[in-house]
Amino acid sequence: MWCASIGEAPIELRLHFAKSEAVAMIRIWNYNESRVHAQRGVRRLNMTLDGEIIFKGEIKCAYESEEEAEGMGDTVLFTTDEAILESIANNDLCLIHDFDFANSTQDVREQSEHSDALMTFTPYRPTTGESFGEPARRAKVLPSKVLHIELLSNWGSRDSIGLTGLEILGPNAEVVKLQNVQISVSNGSPGIESLISGRNLSRSPSEMWLTPFDPSKPPTITINFPQPQAMTGISFWNYNASPEMSYAGVREVRIHANSKPVVGNALLRKAPGFVFFDYVQDVPFTKAWSQKTAVPRPLTHSIDGFIFQLRLLSTWGDEFYVGLNGIELLDRRDRPLKLRPHNLAAFPESINILPMVDGDPRTSENLIDGCNDTERPEHMWLTPLLPNRVARIFIIFDEPTFVSKILVYNYRKTPERGVRHISVSVDDLIVFSGEVPPSTGQQTGILEVGMRED
Repeated sequence: MWCASIGEAPIELRLHFAKSEAVAMIRIWNYNESRVHAQRGVRRLNMTLDGEIIFKGEIKCAYESEEEAEGMGDTVLFTTDEAILESIANNDLCLIHDFDFANSTQDVREQSEHSDALMTFTPYRPTTGESFGEPARRAKVLPSKVLHIELLSNWGSRDSIGLTGLEILGPNAEVVKLQNVQISVSNGSPGIESLISGRNLSRSPSEMWLTPFDPSKPPTITINFPQPQAMTGISFWNYNASPEMSYAGVREVRIHANSKPVVGNALLRKAPGFVFFDYVQDVPFTKAWSQKTAVPRPLTHSIDGFIFQLRLLSTWGDEFYVGLNGIELLDRRDRPLKLRPHNLAAFPESINILPMVDGDPRTSENLIDGCNDTERPEHMWLTPLLPNRVARIFIIFDEPTFVSKILVYNYRKTPERGVRHISVSVDDLIVFSGEVPPSTGQQTGILEVGMRED
């Protein structure tokens, strides 16, 4: 990057071409060292071509938006020629950004032809059996012919509530087939059938269901089975059309089977507004869930949340890869939380997404294997840096979870590939932004992020 001190006179940058050139478009990437330092970026500028003003105005801040491809660069067009614009659209990597990874990998493959980085993304569906198998949370098997799902509240939208999809889980946490079921909603809202279409990982509103919401008359979804069906829980995908519209997602549900309550006031996780991981949430029919309401705040003032996100904004020198040795979360008693693979998602998953890499041991699961202060690469994680994308790590919980501290162990095999600038957010709220100490060949750099509220 480039940075300079501001004086009274404006700073001039001059580009000299070897010969006369025709310019159709100019893109500017603003200063983006970190979310804090992005405030150093240019706001107002003038552009001249051979002494004539061709642009005068404001440039967006690098971190104006969560969507890096939109927020990182500002584009100035100088043509309306349809052939030129079509050529730009077909070849400009910055315009290939709003993928729905679950349903379209073709766009990503086309991008990889230019970036030499094949991005094959398979959303990770958490293994519900891993959580259902714990004795204290073993789900009850309920034979039911009619299922009612009452939508009690949303995440803040004034007048709408919705879901992307749902699945019914059988006795062994397998997905129950829903081809012959009848699904309806009490307010007669159209499009309710999309909830059982199977297209659950999406940002397309046409593949979701949204309805007007009045808290005094919460809508109830009814599912009728042709015959009694054994079930142990429901998997929910909340409304996910965008980060803004995710607040129309369902916050609390009440579930009845054969008119008998099986889950009361279960708290659903807000969808992220993007599809970097499978945002499914499993609600088992257990006594613990049926009694669960709001989570009381402990006296330790630890921060609680569903999704803890680490955004890796820069490295200590490498331009192509970024990595970590591990991550550790401590609970409100400062004990390490036991994280399993279904609690973790990384985007990109690892360097194994690259076409020339196969079977590299530095996968995302190493982040939570507990072997963090190490020089052995088989206990580390490494991923490529993609154009206009920030590498992310997600720690995902089905219930609000209190965390007092996050420990980030930097990459040690090649210290230049370690993370430098990082931001940490909890359910969309940024709680930390700063530097991770670099590792050396002999010592692992460790960042401690305190999560206790004052």
